[in-house]
Parts: sequence; C-alpha cells; structure tokens
Amino acid sequence: MPKGDEVMEVRKLKTVIAGCGKIFPMHAVPVSRDPHAMLTAVCDVKPERAGAAAERFGCRAYTDFEVMLEQEKPDVVLMDIAMPGVDGIEATRLLRSLSPAPHVLILTSLSPSGTVERAVEAGAEGVVSKTDAADDIIRRIIGVCEGAPQFNTASQKQLIDDLSVTRPRSRRDEARALLDALPDRE
Repeated sequence: MPKGDEVMEVRKLKTVIAGCGKIFPMHAVPVSRDPHAMLTAVCDVKPERAGAAAERFGCRAYTDFEVMLEQEKPDVVLMDIAMPGVDGIEATRLLRSLSPAPHVLILTSLSPSGTVERAVEAGAEGVVSKTDAADDIIRRIIGVCEGAPQFNTASQKQLIDDLSVTRPRSRRDEARALLDALPDRE
C-alpha cells in the first residue's frame, strides 16, 4: 500500500495491433495515449504501412505476425478481422494456442452472419467495432485483461441471432439422426 504521497506503479498492458489499414489510427491513438495501455508494436503485410504506423506511434513494426508475437509477448492483440492471407479469425486460433496466450479482441466493421460465432470459436474474447469510441476500446482492453468478455452491443446481437438460427437446426439434425438410427420396429 502506498503511504502519503507515494504513487503505486501500475504495469501498462502491452498491446499490439495487427492490421494498419485506413481505420488503424482510431485504435492506435487511444492505446498510445492511455495510462493503462502501451502500444508496443504493429503488424501489417505491407512493410511501408507497418513502418509508417510504427514511426507515427513510437513502436516497433513487423510484417511477420508470428515473429511479432514471439518478440513482443503482448498482453492484448487488437486483431483486424480482414487481413490478406490468413484472416483475423484464423490468426486468433493460432494466438490462443500459444502459452501463455495473449488476450484477443477482434476489430471489425463487417457483420456477415457467423462472424462473431466463428471469432468466439477461435478463442476471441471480444469483438470491437472499428467505429467504437476511443474510451470503449481502452475499457475493453482493460476488461479483457481482467477476464471479462468484451462484446459490443452489435456483436452480442449478432451472436444471439446466429445461435438462434444454427442451434435449433443442429438439434433438429441430431434428433433426425437419432431417429434414423433406430431399428424399423421402433
């Protein structure tokens, strides 16, 4: 416990961002300015884009996602869902297999059916809209590190809608398979 005017040092959450597209600054700015988080690296398949982003925000640039993870050992990865090559959901699956695994928040402006469900199945602990307010992004970074799932309202609705469509169908298919497996006399 700090005494008098002593200040307790709080460890900043090491945060990396995968994907340095047009909307990237909307996430990098709040992370780089917040006292609870620290932008340590960015990754993009385009070296010039990663380099420019890293220079602007005073962090390291990578073009190889796995190398970035190995060298940075982040607490949180803000993962763009739409990346060339491997998409953000597949990259999340890779991340969650690491030990220790960083927390993963998926960044998306897309909302095709099944996106949130696939992200959760891959191990994402939250979905954040690329247009969420800066305070929301920081709150979600802190929240996910405290163990709380971080899904904005739109992603919660999408997940519920997707589950209500897919789950009854899968239950019906399971029941049909069980009935088909019964002998004719049953």
